[in-house]
Amino acid sequence: MNDQLLNAIAADLNIRRGTSEVESDFKTRIVYSAIARQAYASLFDRVDTDRSTVSIRHFKDRISELQSIYAELYPEVQLAENLPIDIYRLYLKTGGIYYTPNRIAASMPSSAVQDGIKFMRGVTPDQKVRMSGAGFFLPSSKTSVKTVAEMFALPNKTLLETWDELIRSAKWRVETMPVGTQFFVDDKWFDKPARSGEISIARFGECEPRTYYLCKFDGDKFECSQLPRWRIYDERFSKTYRRVTFACRAARGTLPPIKFKIDGAIVNAKCTYLPPSELNLLNLYSWSQQSARTFDAEVFFALKNILERIGYSFIEE
Repeated sequence: MNDQLLNAIAADLNIRRGTSEVESDFKTRIVYSAIARQAYASLFDRVDTDRSTVSIRHFKDRISELQSIYAELYPEVQLAENLPIDIYRLYLKTGGIYYTPNRIAASMPSSAVQDGIKFMRGVTPDQKVRMSGAGFFLPSSKTSVKTVAEMFALPNKTLLETWDELIRSAKWRVETMPVGTQFFVDDKWFDKPARSGEISIARFGECEPRTYYLCKFDGDKFECSQLPRWRIYDERFSKTYRRVTFACRAARGTLPPIKFKIDGAIVNAKCTYLPPSELNLLNLYSWSQQSARTFDAEVFFALKNILERIGYSFIEE
């Protein structure tokens, strides 16, 4: 790649090219991280001298302006049209942004170390950092009191522990489920339950937020136990119900592995369907590349170890 500007940005943010990665993909990754870095720096702008926040519009406009500039300089770079919304939501969901009505601010500085990688947020514009996707990190030989799982609100129980807890707290009753109930059978939603008597999940409602149940049907009677709403939804009704379905699949031994492929200094992984906190963390520290996510290799293997402790499995292609 013969371009002084992109070479300088890549060196500054430690964005490395994969062994077989095409140049346009590499350029796209550099530009994405450069925009995210400068957008986060805009949170420290003092547009209103008496306020320590900026407007959401100010943040998104900075991304739109940068996107237009880079598009003119590098027409081969293809970024999503809704990039301002994507980056804003990503930082908001992963704790990098504090929100008040119509105003936002950078979070307080925070970090946690895993496998020699210090994951960071609340970084200042003059702070030297490396980037994987829109996520900030640095190499570190130290340890930290806070874990990455705590920093990004990952579950403190494994998937199997979550399922066991759901079963222990169930209050079963025989009931006729209403028309339109869907049943989680063979890891998909169907209109009819399995007759094996195996404990599974049912849900009722045309769209989220639905009502979810543990259920079992032996061909004679149907028993169910309604799951409390806090087990299923957060305050934004995001798809936290996925953790329950993933716990069910882990208990059955049918949870699919996350497939990844090493390409020198980067790793490409297919991880599109996960519970929100896990998915948001992976999306923060990766670039979207066609049907996969691309990570800095060192960051990926640190995240891999974190997710394996929860109960996810990985397989190298």
